Amino acid sequence: MADDLELWDVARRARAGRLLADVLRAKGDADELARTLAPDGPGPGVRYHGYDRTLIAPKRREPYQARFATFEAFVTTLEEGDPGALELGCELLARLEPEAVLPVAQLLLEGIDGRPRWSALEASLGRALGACASFETWQLLLTHEDGASSSAGIASHDYAGGVDDAWTRVRGADLDDPRVRIRTLPFVSYLLRHDRERAFALTVELLEASHHVVVFATHALAGLGAEGRDVLVKRLLATPSGVVLDFARRFAVRVLLEDETSATLDRLGGESALRTDEPRRDALVDWLAHDVWRTKTSGGPRGWLSADPRFATLLAFVVAEDRRRDHVATARDLLKTLPPARRPAAKKRARATTLVQPTPSPGLVREMETMRDRLARLVAHLARHDYRFVERRPLVPPRAKDLAALARLEKKVVVPASIACFWRTVGGVDLRGTAPTWPRSAYLFDDVPEPVWRTDPLVVAPAAEVVATTLDEHSEAPFALVLAPDAVGKAGHSGGTETLWLPQRTEADATFDGSDETFLARLRRALEWAGFPGLAELETREPLPEKWLAAAREASRG
Repeated sequence: MADDLELWDVARRARAGRLLADVLRAKGDADELARTLAPDGPGPGVRYHGYDRTLIAPKRREPYQARFATFEAFVTTLEEGDPGALELGCELLARLEPEAVLPVAQLLLEGIDGRPRWSALEASLGRALGACASFETWQLLLTHEDGASSSAGIASHDYAGGVDDAWTRVRGADLDDPRVRIRTLPFVSYLLRHDRERAFALTVELLEASHHVVVFATHALAGLGAEGRDVLVKRLLATPSGVVLDFARRFAVRVLLEDETSATLDRLGGESALRTDEPRRDALVDWLAHDVWRTKTSGGPRGWLSADPRFATLLAFVVAEDRRRDHVATARDLLKTLPPARRPAAKKRARATTLVQPTPSPGLVREMETMRDRLARLVAHLARHDYRFVERRPLVPPRAKDLAALARLEKKVVVPASIACFWRTVGGVDLRGTAPTWPRSAYLFDDVPEPVWRTDPLVVAPAAEVVATTLDEHSEAPFALVLAPDAVGKAGHSGGTETLWLPQRTEADATFDGSDETFLARLRRALEWAGFPGLAELETREPLPEKWLAAAREASRG
């Protein structure tokens, strides 16, 4: 964040802070604003108090509470141009008099070319501008539609005269292009507010588009009330049995659970049909887990799950028969949330036996030691050439807590020799980030525009982190070891995970969920590409960084 802020003139931030401070002093009651700033107050202060520290402090990092304990202390910090205070000031102004944010936004956005680099402030500005209804604020958003302010500001703006502008940007837009999609979808949200009839039909059409657009359209329709939710449910019910469900249809299962829980099984074909229709059963189990988790964390009631005993018998079938180990684990955990009287009779457990862990061969140990040395040389080479790592410590050697965590796991399940040997010899590695000489970034940092490269950098989380998450989610086998994000997640987007399910066959190396590739094969493939195997399949117009790759390979080999 500090590097990003150097691209914003300090004097400009201070001028914007003084503008905000003057308006807040004139418009707001100091005592009431102080309550809004409080961590337990009614305003945005509660979110900012969630930060362990301020976003930046010139000479030292201080706790947020120490800097913004009173309204006057906050205003003083605001006048200094502190980024956290600027964001919070925009949020406060949006509540008091949103139109007053216009000169502040004009000052901060003046001279910005393309996507602003300080996206956190842009989001706050966008929310403030989105609470406006004037032509001037609408025009300001249009002139900065590449910025983060667009998604928050355009989508919620109350100026009704921008319908023609919005339709101009929506018509014919190539929503498969990430940059076009980011700029266009906020205008669809705006049209749903101001030209609902035509925009509703467009949003329904978007359900047949690419995945990211389908996700947007699904949430948009669900937020429109019964009319939009009915569209989602009808698409689901019209889908033939056995067809893999997309995001919108899986979301429709959630809608059914929320709207008519006791009839959901009947609408999906009944308990007997769901024993053979895996896609619908999978979606049902996923959303049952989601809703139980939600009520568990919020302290709400869980009675709806046990209201229909057929849920319990279907979950018992999943535990006994389903081929997907993640759903077996989920269904087993869901059954535990039911009152004992509602749970199907459990089979008598076999007597516990002592697990025998496979002994790594001398060749495997030598290979892991070689990998450890190669990764150490590679990380040192990347650091010398200004590689921008996501994590401060990209290579973590085995620690006492990692070895203790692995020992705990080995008491519950057979751990493949490859992963156990990696954790005991190498530890953990995280090569996410980007090189300055690459034609585009390989990680979506705050100051980076989309699209980014998907280089699939090598990531294996340390044993302590993986085992803690595993044993927190699963009390008994099967166990899911989430070792890393998938290639999408490694680029900074919201994606999936690289997961090993245990137990696996002890005579063979462990394979990743949904893949035939073994853990050891993935490590070898990553090192062949200097830690970035995604370069082999990169689909981009820019040429691969051949010289960079050759130098990194050579450095890792020593």
